[in-house]
Amino acid sequence: MTLILEIVFKELRENFNTVRFYLILILTIMLFVVSSIIFVRNHEQKILDYRNDVSENESVLIEKSEDLLQLARFKQSLLKKPNPNEVISEANEKFLPNKFEANIFYLDFPEIEGRGNILLRGFNTVDWEFIVAVVLSFLAFVLSYDAVCGEKEQKTLSLIFSNSVKAVKVYLGKFFGLLITIAIPFFVGSVIGLLIINLSGEISINYGRVILFLLVSMIFLSLFLLIGMTVSSLFSQSVTSAVTLLFIWIFVAFVIPATGNLIANQLYSIPKRGQIVKKIGTAQEDIYNTKYKDTRAGRWNGDQFAPWVPLRAQWSTDIMNARNQIYDDYINQMIIQVEKTKRITRISPVSVFRYLAEEISGTGVKRFEKFYIQANQFKQQMYSFVEEKDRPDPKSPHFLTLPLTTGSAGISRLPVEYPAVPQFEEKIPELRDNLSLIIIDLTVLVILSIIFFIVGYFLVVRYDKR
Repeated sequence: MTLILEIVFKELRENFNTVRFYLILILTIMLFVVSSIIFVRNHEQKILDYRNDVSENESVLIEKSEDLLQLARFKQSLLKKPNPNEVISEANEKFLPNKFEANIFYLDFPEIEGRGNILLRGFNTVDWEFIVAVVLSFLAFVLSYDAVCGEKEQKTLSLIFSNSVKAVKVYLGKFFGLLITIAIPFFVGSVIGLLIINLSGEISINYGRVILFLLVSMIFLSLFLLIGMTVSSLFSQSVTSAVTLLFIWIFVAFVIPATGNLIANQLYSIPKRGQIVKKIGTAQEDIYNTKYKDTRAGRWNGDQFAPWVPLRAQWSTDIMNARNQIYDDYINQMIIQVEKTKRITRISPVSVFRYLAEEISGTGVKRFEKFYIQANQFKQQMYSFVEEKDRPDPKSPHFLTLPLTTGSAGISRLPVEYPAVPQFEEKIPELRDNLSLIIIDLTVLVILSIIFFIVGYFLVVRYDKR
């Protein structure tokens, strides 16, 4: 144990005396400071926008509650709450919709034409996840590329093993020395970042998620240090080791994630937005032609109690159900495409870590999926509310879907008390909601770390130390 500590302190002294350590320290702190300042500015604006949107939506709802039919038809905004945990990983939140438009019939997805599957957007925000996954992973290679071959070039490796020293102690000492070296700028930067966020006064971060992210990040960086030491044990020259590690970093950080998106688009393609709209129109035509063409369902003279009105109401219900089913299938196809992409890109430890950060912070596609489910549940809640308030009115025919084909009939026109109207508030996913995914991805990183530790150790044992 004493020898391991001696080697650890030796590594620390050598690293502290190099320019690269202080460059890493300065760069890491700068990135955390910039990331936190940008996050605070953006998050405060999101909070302001959210409050304004909620207030605006509320004022319209108060007006619409004077007429139950108008309340049922009104497409209110279901807003996504600002998530303070986005400082850990924004994932692709800025490319995902922050609201849905919904009435009791439909839930409209405000997708911008020509964007394709927005859930497959890349990660290009300078959040903490980016700093660790891209910048610090590279800096881990910068620290470890000459961990073994550099000692040989300096003629110190043979000196270390000149006595009866166990290779595992040397290996552990060098590893822990490198781990502490990269942990110092990482933790200093993250603490400064947290202080900046706390100074804002209005942002409440979940420190449980932050601590978990810091622990996961250290496991991830440990893996990259072990990869660096393993590659360093394969070559006798530091330059060759550095070039090899640069190639590995580019491949796992950029090539695999980009290729995964490309493969997903090619192998698991989904319909375009225009095709979905066309499919809905075709389904509505088919419903009419196969079930209602030769009936009186198409008639309307304004009489809500005419004998054919129940049939028209059923036609309206069929249209609503068909449209909602097609739309649900479309959203599910988008989500499935993303999940299949993740399976492909998980061969990269960088991708695994980024998905872990996304799961810890409660952002990205999983949050979108839960947001969509909550919005659908609220739509059903509103439908039940309107149905309940409509039932006592003797002047209503009680056909809630009839307005879809008549525009202004089928539901009571009586007012309702606004405080009784259901209110939507998104519930941000809790940590336990993604716990199974976190455990799986974390296990992958741990297993990879163990593998590279063992491989690196055996390479050091067999390394030509002369």
